[in-house]
Amino acid sequence: MDNVDPSRAWRYAARSLALAACMSCGSRAPATDQGVATQELTPKGWRNLGPFGVDQGSGIKWTGTTTDVENPSGTGIYRISTLDNGLFEWNGSAWVSLTSGITPVNNPPSDTEALGANTFASRPGDTNTIVFGTMTERTHGAGFSATAGIWRGSNGPNGWSWSQVVTPGQAGEVYRIRWSDFMKVHAATSNGYWMSGNQGTVGTWNHVSTDPITDLVIRPDNPNVVYLSNGNVGLQKVTWTFPASGPPTHSDQPIVPLTTCSGHVAMSAAQPNVVYYMPADENCVDYKLYKVTNDDNPSPMPTCAGTSLTNCFPSVGLRIGGPNSHVTWTGAIAIDPGNANRMMIGASGMYVTTSANTANMTWLGVNNMHADLHGFGWGQGTFAMAVGDGGYFYTNVNDLQNWLSNSNTAPMTSLTDFDVQLQARRFMLASSWDTGGFMTTDWSQSSSFKASGLGGDEVQALADLGGNKRFWVVDQYGCCRRTDDGATSWADCNFPTSGNPSPCPTGDPVSYIQHDRTSPVRLYSVNQGFYESDDLGQTWTRKNDLPEAVPANILAVSSRSMDRSFVYVAGATKLWAASTVQKQWFDVTPPGLLAPIQRVATHPLVGTTSSQTAWAWTYSFPEPAAFAQIFVTTNIGSNWTDITDNFPQTLPIWDLMPDPASGSPPGILYAGTTAGIYKYTSSSPAGQRWSRWSMKLPVSGSQEVRRLRYTDERPSAGFTVFAGIFGSGVWLRDGSEPSP
Repeated sequence: MDNVDPSRAWRYAARSLALAACMSCGSRAPATDQGVATQELTPKGWRNLGPFGVDQGSGIKWTGTTTDVENPSGTGIYRISTLDNGLFEWNGSAWVSLTSGITPVNNPPSDTEALGANTFASRPGDTNTIVFGTMTERTHGAGFSATAGIWRGSNGPNGWSWSQVVTPGQAGEVYRIRWSDFMKVHAATSNGYWMSGNQGTVGTWNHVSTDPITDLVIRPDNPNVVYLSNGNVGLQKVTWTFPASGPPTHSDQPIVPLTTCSGHVAMSAAQPNVVYYMPADENCVDYKLYKVTNDDNPSPMPTCAGTSLTNCFPSVGLRIGGPNSHVTWTGAIAIDPGNANRMMIGASGMYVTTSANTANMTWLGVNNMHADLHGFGWGQGTFAMAVGDGGYFYTNVNDLQNWLSNSNTAPMTSLTDFDVQLQARRFMLASSWDTGGFMTTDWSQSSSFKASGLGGDEVQALADLGGNKRFWVVDQYGCCRRTDDGATSWADCNFPTSGNPSPCPTGDPVSYIQHDRTSPVRLYSVNQGFYESDDLGQTWTRKNDLPEAVPANILAVSSRSMDRSFVYVAGATKLWAASTVQKQWFDVTPPGLLAPIQRVATHPLVGTTSSQTAWAWTYSFPEPAAFAQIFVTTNIGSNWTDITDNFPQTLPIWDLMPDPASGSPPGILYAGTTAGIYKYTSSSPAGQRWSRWSMKLPVSGSQEVRRLRYTDERPSAGFTVFAGIFGSGVWLRDGSEPSP
């Protein structure tokens, strides 16, 4: 396994933060409004772009966020679950998806939250049966996505088939799935403890407890005993009785009272009378670790003095990850089933010991592991395995400090945004949720992708309009950074400070950064006011207040002429626009608007009549009150036309992009939704103008398309559309292809 180096393609993925739509990408677009005749082609569909094989050095290839890992006993099978793209199995040279056959529940398809796999387990003695559970954090509005919950899969002659066995409304978020024998499977969820006595099939799940359960472990020498990390009780023992007739019964016994936040549990077959319990401390910031022998006398692990693990590791402690993290997401513990002295614990860092049951137990830190850690496993008595925000890692059990990852599990990357350099069009920077970002100077070459040096959780990527390697990123907290050398080094954006508390190292947070296409050095942004920079963000000047008292988003810049642009800002109730010369806000809210505008896209051409064109959209979710509205203006918001037409009312829109040479607006548009891509053709009959344009996208095109970009080389070459997909990477397609 450690000599295999597959070049798995890096696909795309981030959590539901409001990303504004930027239409600034277009290489050598014709500066006219004349339509371009397109040849009708047999559609070839989308193809995966990359990146491929992002090497971090020292044998490490970071990938996407993986959440659980398994080597079924007695087999050479290795499986992992991923945050955004389901389950994968190692086939000896690459990771192969097991859940790509999960289909959307609606027609048109809904977003497939079932792919947010958080935990799984294969049936003992039957590697062709798997039960997995999902995270449901990226719901659109109240309630849970219809495709989350607990799922069961069977592998047959036609591949894997999947069915939902517990709905998300019942299960909530699923934190751990484990089998106790070949018939019984258990689930720890935010809505309680679940158990199926008949292979996890639909209709056989019992809702045993409604207490939130963050983890569970089966006693190795007695499959009828389950230890729970109970969010209301603490460490809890559940003993099952299964009579020959009648329903099963159980008795519950509290072992360690809950005086802290809940956490994680583990046991080893080499020491089946010992439970290790790792709850968080009173502030839910650092973990503690207890050893419980024979269900009695919980004792702190040696050197930890019964308090936070920070006492064991005074440099950084074993932190959950900060005030916005949670024990249900970050943290793991595992003991070698063949050697109870070997133990791994992890959260924001990772520590190992080979002396867990000795008087002189010591911990060793792992330096090359990418935090956060979500799960550990043991492979065939030879490998130790770890999964987390950086992907899948492994090492020999005799050397728990030098970890490798020689398989780039590309389809797991939680990409949130990307941008393509205008003049040097093969430069691309992508941001992602947990893992960090990726950079390339030539996306057509598989060996050109490298890590961006970002820590993760960035939600916007913006390329410089000039032909260089300058990019900006903004993270989920509004902190902005800039690179001038293709992601080799990064610096803060020098945004001014108001003196109020800020999550950023320097300056106030920003909601978004946008170009002015009339000037390659001018940028705009907002926080509590409207700001302008005339030197690529080196210095900023506050121009005026925002039109509404609540925080707003800068959504788009319309370049009407070479010396004047218009900025659109969405407030809590209205859409506003202001001239960058006069800088006075005026109300441009579309009539008949049913909900506040979510985002705006503008025409990329400068100094033409089309440059006054913008598209605005909104949506409401979930059903049954779901609706979408799409509007177009050709005169800076003086008048709007509703072009929603036959667009699916159940699909929120992430991004919208025009073909700049498709004739008089609205022309041809591309919409990135929570379930694939749609194409609008104004020349089609009313009621038929929107059509699916998702051929060959993964999972039936049912994943979130977070960003659309293009390069335009007509007439010498073609018009290429790029799509960034949350869970499956960056994809591209010939923009002239017809649907589907």
